[in-house]
Parts: sequence; C-alpha cells; structure tokens
Amino acid sequence: MTFERGVIMSDKDRAIDIIERLPENKIIYVLTYLQGLEDGLQEIPNSETLKSFAETDSAILSGKVKPFKGSTEDFLNDILAEG
Repeated sequence: MTFERGVIMSDKDRAIDIIERLPENKIIYVLTYLQGLEDGLQEIPNSETLKSFAETDSAILSGKVKPFKGSTEDFLNDILAEG
C-alpha cells in the first residue's frame, strides 16, 4: 500500500492509475512488459521435462555425475577440451 495524492492505494490500483494517465502510444510498452511477466508465470514443465529433472537428480545423488560449478564459459571450455 502506498499513500499517493492523499489516498491510500494498493500497488495494483497505483499501476492502473499510472496506466490510465499514459498516452495511447505508450500503452503498447506496458502491455508488452506485462505479457512477458504473465508468460513466465504460465511455464509449467511437461512430463518429459519432469522426467529429465528426476533423472538428473538421481544421477547426482548416486554420484554418477558431479554438478558443474562455474561460469558458462568455463563449462564450454571444459567440454571443448575433452573432445
């Protein structure tokens, strides 16, 4: 909750208030941003992905593989050095 212009407003009400004051040509930026946020909320792993997660966890717990700790660049360099 915030206090703005003499009124206590929720964050959602404040966002709506700001959007209502924007010119029409700026709304597309807000809409694109909000859709991006919403897309991230709807990503639910499918059964194949969940199975892969379980296989990876099992391999790590059994000691068959060791998780890599480092940068992506270091990881790729290690892979290329093995070949």
